[in-house]
Amino acid sequence: REVLVLPAMQRDPTTRTRARIVLFGDSITQHSFNVGGWGQRMAAYYVRRADVLNRGFSGYNTDWALYTIGEIFSKNVATPSLVTIFFGANDACDPKIKARQHVPVDRFKANLKKIIQHIRENTKGPAPKIVVIAPPPVDVARRLEYQKEKYGAKATGVAERSLERAQMYAEACVSVGAEAKAPVLNVCKLMTDKGDWKGYLNDGLHLSAEGNEFVFEALVALIGKEYPDLCVTTNIKDGSASCPALPKHFPWHDEIDYKDSAKAFGFK
Repeated sequence: REVLVLPAMQRDPTTRTRARIVLFGDSITQHSFNVGGWGQRMAAYYVRRADVLNRGFSGYNTDWALYTIGEIFSKNVATPSLVTIFFGANDACDPKIKARQHVPVDRFKANLKKIIQHIRENTKGPAPKIVVIAPPPVDVARRLEYQKEKYGAKATGVAERSLERAQMYAEACVSVGAEAKAPVLNVCKLMTDKGDWKGYLNDGLHLSAEGNEFVFEALVALIGKEYPDLCVTTNIKDGSASCPALPKHFPWHDEIDYKDSAKAFGFK
């Protein structure tokens, strides 16, 4: 049986296009699309409902992030339904050891405020929901081990990051979130509160498989609490899933009447 490709203009204009979710951050976001990463899990969680876009930039701090937001978030592109902002791991570098990436905590806070304000003011339609994610803790001993593994005899033996500095910048995220009325996922505190948290990191800084799962589950729980309309829930009786703000994109296959397929797709 011949299937006609119908022009888009014949489609019911009330039929929605797929939503967007933007993950904005440094290497912890860039790497999140690796197998089992928290970003990959987000894409699976919102499959058929939203395109999850990775806008992670390895090594970036919030100073450098400010140069990118004009292109990533503008009125010329579709407004995302949700944006995560995950910076601080590089900003928190010790200025005496890694000055090129370090951003003083007061400027870090000011930068976060600018990023949030830009996202809210430079998108068309309703402003996207925002979640600020604070950086994870730092395992200094593991950082030094990793340094030896990577650089061998050239390893300095001096850690460029510390748990105390990570905690300082995590608290800065909490402060900005409260002021900007944006929920904060304090990864640093959530992990350290667990007690044995070092297994969440693979090199003392970046997330291990266990750490990626931890961040994903904590993020979904926060979304369910703060933005329940963006939470995907599953009916345990029939296995069907629903998300109020992000309905499925195109009909499920069992909703298509093979005798009148066009109807299910919004064509008249």
